[in-house]
Amino acid sequence: MLQIDVARLKRSPGESARYERQATLTPLEIQGELVSFSGPVRVYLVISNTAGRWGGGISGGSAVNCTLVGNMAMEYGGGAWGSDIKNSIVYFNSAPTNGNIYAGSTAFSCSVPLVGGEENITNDPFFVDYLNGDFRLSPNSPCINVGTNAYVVGLVDLDGNPRIMGGTVDMGAYEALSSQGIDFPNPGAQLTTSTVVLAATADSGLPVSFLVLNGPALLSNGSNLIFNGTGLVSVVASQTGDATWNPATPVTNSFEVSKASATVTIPDVLATYDGTAKSASGTTAPAGLTLILTYNGATSPPTAVGSYAITGIVSDLMYQAVGTGTLTIGKGSQTITFYPIGRQYLTNVVRLAASAGSGLEVAFHLLRGPGILSASSNLTFTSLGTVVVVARQAGDLNWIAAPDVTQSVAVVIRAMTGDYDGDGQADLPIYDTVGGYWTVLSLTNSLVTWNNQWGWNTAKPVPGDYDGDGAYDLAVFDTVGGYWYIKSLTGAVITWKNAWGWSTAKPISGDFDGDGKFDLAVYDAATGFWYIKGVDGTVIAWKAQWGWSGVTVPTLGD
Repeated sequence: MLQIDVARLKRSPGESARYERQATLTPLEIQGELVSFSGPVRVYLVISNTAGRWGGGISGGSAVNCTLVGNMAMEYGGGAWGSDIKNSIVYFNSAPTNGNIYAGSTAFSCSVPLVGGEENITNDPFFVDYLNGDFRLSPNSPCINVGTNAYVVGLVDLDGNPRIMGGTVDMGAYEALSSQGIDFPNPGAQLTTSTVVLAATADSGLPVSFLVLNGPALLSNGSNLIFNGTGLVSVVASQTGDATWNPATPVTNSFEVSKASATVTIPDVLATYDGTAKSASGTTAPAGLTLILTYNGATSPPTAVGSYAITGIVSDLMYQAVGTGTLTIGKGSQTITFYPIGRQYLTNVVRLAASAGSGLEVAFHLLRGPGILSASSNLTFTSLGTVVVVARQAGDLNWIAAPDVTQSVAVVIRAMTGDYDGDGQADLPIYDTVGGYWTVLSLTNSLVTWNNQWGWNTAKPVPGDYDGDGAYDLAVFDTVGGYWYIKSLTGAVITWKNAWGWSTAKPISGDFDGDGKFDLAVYDAATGFWYIKGVDGTVIAWKAQWGWSGVTVPTLGD
């Protein structure tokens, strides 16, 4: 009897071997031209051997848990001839007749064509890599767990692994590693702030490992899954197997990660229009999140009066929230500054001036009295008395109407105060603006002059001592042509139709060069310029800037 335990025999070039009768090979790989085994052959691999006539793998004897592949016989039984075969794979052998098995008995074995015997199969055994000589069983091999334990000899297979792993012995020299599966429940939809402790189990009881395949997620400590954004996350659970277990088919779970909910608080805002933009503010929980506010859908804070729906949207990778509020801008209040008018002479033309705090235009209205309002702001008078004028600003979409402001204007006769008789005392003069008559009464109740005609209805009186004799003279300014007409109370004409002014110029009397004689002076209310010359024609001032448009009036004094 020949017994070989756990060995591999390979032929040397040109050699062959023949083992007969009671040969026991346990477990053994025989490769080369070894022929005609007889006797019990258990747990071995016979490949690529050749027999001159029959039984390329074994001839006679018995084979238990053996794998015979790639053997050849010149006549019949390329794998086995006349042998007792159990729990074995006899496949991919060749011979002119019965390429795998010829005669003998076969049970619980894999070969083609189907041979008679108990529980034999013909399916491809699905070796791991037949072409490259790996004759272990693939996980999907039909030879797994289909042998019979009644014929098992020994505790290990050709690799030294346990002979029985799945409860029933496999066919062939190698016991297939046990298959295992992974139970990996899908954790389901998650929030960005969640921490998921991944849990999976393998049938083998071996530990399962995890890998983030894609998506905004990170693993810590091997199984703690955290998120850094939103989207689809895919996690793979795997188990690589060991000496007993095949690697498990990886299980991939995919799930959506959504933003966690935050809260937004936006207090309502009440504001008053003042021409500047009004904005709101909000807070978030958790604190410090970026909040984008819109007003009726616009990102720019509003200025105009109205009610605006505020929407606050959290802009953050991890959180989402929307809050609402209301911004109400009410009309602004305004007041009017109505520049003083003061007492006016009957012949005056007053340009009214006022401003509103809103910047809107102020309108003027004549309430009552002997006045005429023209060109919206020019006030003239028709007789003596009191004229009441109101300044009004009605408001608009953004401003409340301003309170009216009124002024009462006393319209009086122009008093031509001066010393008309040269006695060193001022007299009481009056000028008739309709007919152009002068009447002067001294304080001693003596008439200095009576109905002295020197003027007309468009002439303005500008009395003064124009010849330097110590007594006031009668002088008028033609508001149509800008001419001066002056005579003394003795009747002597001092100047006649002296052109110095224009229709809108304001005549002023006074001694501007200190020579003891009054000069011809006009003031341009539109520009604030002064123009002055002596009666003799000497220009004293030309376009002297002292005043501004609309709100200044000339006054006299030393």
